[in-house]
Amino acid sequence: MLRFATKPDAISPVLLKDAMDDILGDIELDPNTEEQQEVFEALMPNSAKVFDFQQAKQQLRALQAALAETRLLQPTDYHWLLLNEVLEVYSEGFNDMPHGRLCDTFGVQHIDFDLLIELFFWDNDFLGDEIPDLPLEARQRLDISPETFGLTAGMKPHPEELVLKMCDSELVRPFDAEDSTTFVPGSTSYPSYQARDHAYRFDADKRLDEHYVKQALPVMEAQLARAGVRLAALLNSAFSPQPQPTPHPN
Repeated sequence: MLRFATKPDAISPVLLKDAMDDILGDIELDPNTEEQQEVFEALMPNSAKVFDFQQAKQQLRALQAALAETRLLQPTDYHWLLLNEVLEVYSEGFNDMPHGRLCDTFGVQHIDFDLLIELFFWDNDFLGDEIPDLPLEARQRLDISPETFGLTAGMKPHPEELVLKMCDSELVRPFDAEDSTTFVPGSTSYPSYQARDHAYRFDADKRLDEHYVKQALPVMEAQLARAGVRLAALLNSAFSPQPQPTPHPN
């Protein structure tokens, strides 16, 4: 199984497999390799910056195989980028016309993509277009890994950056062993809207409980620091003097 920020429920592996099946089917619809590359670039433009269609297909199949593993495997940022885009494409198509096992078996009629990413992904630094412009000191302060920097800068992955590693306490923070409440039977949306209460752990009076606040505070502080650095980079870019063109002699 892939290691997510929230413990997978009965639906999430089905959703992931169906989403990857669909995208692979769309890419491979035409046997012509040039056509497959064009379809891949149209469907997954962010992934196409660092993968060609053959590499993407290989990694998607590796992720599908990992879903069936009994071991807990940690995706890399390059995998998270693929999964993010695959789920986004699938969610858009599903919401236009519900189909497949989510609809037939679980009665789901709508996929909340934003909540899905919020619950199951650790972060979305791999989408940070501003990261390549950050100085090294800022990247170190925000704990931006060399892998994340390389990905956001459009660098192709090294082979070791595509290895799904077994999880242990030294590699990742402890996996949440609590039962997942990301889907409520009878709900037509996935994740269920009630999952927001699980994600934020509200008390009965709808206030964030103290235990959650203590756990979340370091993450909140890091995210605020990242937002500040990114805003500074944006403002520096917007208000920095623009180079004037060199006049040509008459």
